Amino acid sequence: MGRSERIVKPPGCVSLQSYDLCQGLDQEVKSLLLSQYGDEHLHRILENLKFPPSYTSVRVNTLLINSEDAKEELMQALAKGGGGCETSFNLEFHDVLENCLLLRENLVTGPLHHSVECESEPLSMILVDRLCGEAVLRGSDIFVSGILGAQKGMRRGDRCSIYAHVGGRGVFRGMTVESYESACIFLGEGIAEVSRSDIFRLPNGIGVKVSRTVGPRLPPLNGLMNGKILMQNIPSIVVPIVLDPRPGDVVLDMCSAPGGKTTHIAALMDNRGVLVACEKSKNKMMNARKRFHKMNASVVIPLVLDSTKMVIEDEPW
Repeated sequence: MGRSERIVKPPGCVSLQSYDLCQGLDQEVKSLLLSQYGDEHLHRILENLKFPPSYTSVRVNTLLINSEDAKEELMQALAKGGGGCETSFNLEFHDVLENCLLLRENLVTGPLHHSVECESEPLSMILVDRLCGEAVLRGSDIFVSGILGAQKGMRRGDRCSIYAHVGGRGVFRGMTVESYESACIFLGEGIAEVSRSDIFRLPNGIGVKVSRTVGPRLPPLNGLMNGKILMQNIPSIVVPIVLDPRPGDVVLDMCSAPGGKTTHIAALMDNRGVLVACEKSKNKMMNARKRFHKMNASVVIPLVLDSTKMVIEDEPW
């Protein structure tokens, strides 16, 4: 395909800031939020949710390394360009959360979020799923497993416009983007590491190296410090801390995958006790088991089980 034939942008594309988050809200959920916050306050919350965090939160896996050593090792890796980015960063411990590091772009002046517009020059286009899109806004490159569709004729080395699918049916992995007409959000640009045919043939690996996004400049941490750290959002880090499991406890995790909170619970238990992890999807649990092993969470007992159907009813106790 010649460059002149490439798509400038899909018809359903909007910018992150112009996207209406209410479109994706269940009506019952929206009514509950309105009753709690009121229309004006809820509007402000939703508007602020359109801006990615200006930092990456990283939880130290204390089953493999202590926090001070983890901070030093991560700083050294970033200084060597291990994150694939030349921007300068600050790495500090969270003020409240133990074993949590915050990685921020080292800004003296200027905005926390960078405006990147879709190029008028036609580029190869790729479409990613929602979870992959969220990771891109946190500094991640794009793995082949997160790509839903790519342009016909896309070759290794092509510049790509990156879009995240956010709504509409008829979308499936392996589709060509020329026929895509659903709602999507422009995220940024990157360079294809593999061709279109390889994206849907390879089982894993990086499909697109992200060069710039509409979010802050944060480095990709994939592959750094194997199992010693985990990129995790603050709310996910808080949950096991509030649960407060102790060594020797018996804990049931009823919805374990992808396993981030489960491994945190194992660390807080110091791998002593019983931690039963349930997940109804076999594939998700297989991937979670790899994470348990990688992070040395030996206390975890993984089960492929729908936890909503695990209670034996009408039995005497």
